[in-house]
Amino acid sequence: MLTDDLDTIAANSFRNFHAKGLDYLCLHRSPELTIKAYFYDVAGALTPEVVNPHDHRYPFSTHVLAGASEHLRYYISNHTPEANYECFHWRTPLLGGDGFQYLYPIWLAMSSHQRHRAGGKYASYWCDAEEIHTIRITQPDTILLLYQHEDVVGDNPTMTFVPVESGKEPPALAGLYDRMPLSVAESRLKQFRAALAKASTGGGE
Repeated sequence: MLTDDLDTIAANSFRNFHAKGLDYLCLHRSPELTIKAYFYDVAGALTPEVVNPHDHRYPFSTHVLAGASEHLRYYISNHTPEANYECFHWRTPLLGGDGFQYLYPIWLAMSSHQRHRAGGKYASYWCDAEEIHTIRITQPDTILLLYQHEDVVGDNPTMTFVPVESGKEPPALAGLYDRMPLSVAESRLKQFRAALAKASTGGGE
């Protein structure tokens, strides 16, 4: 199912996807299923959260192919007087949307904090479209393999949550969503194949 055509891969792949330093390699794309790999070369203090808490247009599964990450899930609490996040609607420009629209302040509480490592017992996890989550990268040269299923949102926007310290300012989009050059796509594909081969033989971090 995975495509080997570099032109097709590069045409659907991005550098600085959602966050600076995050490469997105598209390995298969259809309305029912998109298979993609995320590459993050740095870790730790430089990446406390890769992106702000958010929900999705689709359910998906993630497998840590190399390195390690943490998965944080949240829920909206109605029992606190204070807000700790600002809520925005998000319509991705990649689908013709107009970006962020401010909605209201809100309180998010963390419901789970899971650690996932390549080759480990808990290397994989599932996330429903409506779940609010984000990730942290905790080891350099981490590769995440994602299986993105069919869109369940349609024309509706998704939501992104920004800490109240932002002053109602949405996340900055400058410098994001750069098209991936063919040479970079080729290099990332080799890196992906090497990590996949290692994982298939039982090798881990």
